[in-house]
Amino acid sequence: MIKKLKIKFILLSMVSVLFVLSVTIAVINISNYNSVEKDGRKALSLVLSRGVNDNGKYQSEGAPPPPLELMTEHYFVVGFNADGSIFDSDFVHIFTITKEYGEGIAKNVLYEGKGSGKIDNFRYQTSTSNGITYVAFVDLTDEFAYFHRFLITSTTIASGCYILLFLLILLASKLAFLTSEESYRKQKSFITNASHELKTPLTIISTDIEIIEMDYGKNEWTESIRDQINRLSSMTTQLVTLSRLDEGDVNSYPFSEFNLSSVAKECVDSFTPSLEKDGFKLISNIEGDINYKGNKYLLNEIFYIFLDNAHKYAKSGGEIEVDVAKIDKKVSIVFKNDIADSDNINTKLIFDRFYRSENQTKPGSGIGLSIANEIIKLHKGKVSASIENNKIIFSILF
Repeated sequence: MIKKLKIKFILLSMVSVLFVLSVTIAVINISNYNSVEKDGRKALSLVLSRGVNDNGKYQSEGAPPPPLELMTEHYFVVGFNADGSIFDSDFVHIFTITKEYGEGIAKNVLYEGKGSGKIDNFRYQTSTSNGITYVAFVDLTDEFAYFHRFLITSTTIASGCYILLFLLILLASKLAFLTSEESYRKQKSFITNASHELKTPLTIISTDIEIIEMDYGKNEWTESIRDQINRLSSMTTQLVTLSRLDEGDVNSYPFSEFNLSSVAKECVDSFTPSLEKDGFKLISNIEGDINYKGNKYLLNEIFYIFLDNAHKYAKSGGEIEVDVAKIDKKVSIVFKNDIADSDNINTKLIFDRFYRSENQTKPGSGIGLSIANEIIKLHKGKVSASIENNKIIFSILF
């Protein structure tokens, strides 16, 4: 159990860290990208704001120096007459493309009729004045190269931090769970030792009861003592089983392939006499020749636990049903039994340890279903409980 909690702690911590790092890197780089686009739009507005000179030409050669904001930008402008012929152009401030290429992409923009947009790493914007349409381009290649370098660098740094944080969280989890592991180890050791210590006095008491019955015969008092001995013996065995299952101790319960149908039938047959004697109607629908790879002892224990639970808590004279079938490649096991209207059962808590419904007066420890749940988990299965038409239904899927 502690091992599972530690794994969950590490996974939740790493998912949280990954989420925070991812959001942080994403926000920073999206902001950086938007900043590049914003600077490009600002540069285009400045380019077009320079306007034309007295001769109707775009101010290029001989014009005043461009604003400081444009001193580091690579840009060019192409002016078109109303008929689409080139009226004027300015390629003084760009060296990465030829004039022919620049005029060619400017014509494409003019024909498409878009007011602004992008072509590769170029951003463009159009402006019309006195019948002349100017198409201005700004080259953002350097800005995007910087953006990509920053993206790669920030992602690399974040990845390194993530690995470092994983190592720190791994170390922190060991320190954080050190006390819990020690307490759990002592608790597990106590349960194991206590169960062994209890077996000896229980055996002696059982022997003494047999001697008393030989001398004086059976009576209600000796029967009561024997029932309590059986109850204590069963509880100690269950506690040891639960302790082993908590740690997913597969070595204690090796898996092998066996006929699950035969196990189910044998368990049902063993319960049939006592159930019929107490007035219950047992219905079994067990599909034949279902082979399953698991621990035969534990799977047999599942049938015993659910049938014993039904025997104890089913409505007097009601039906108890067991269905075992193979659906596709999965094995389905369903237990059903009638319950009284007064039974107040919380199906969300029914697999919790020591859970007993509020109105339950029949004897029981409340451990059985929690053991069944751990057995099912060990076999990578799922179990659910529901109540329909005064029947409680346990559905297991392997």
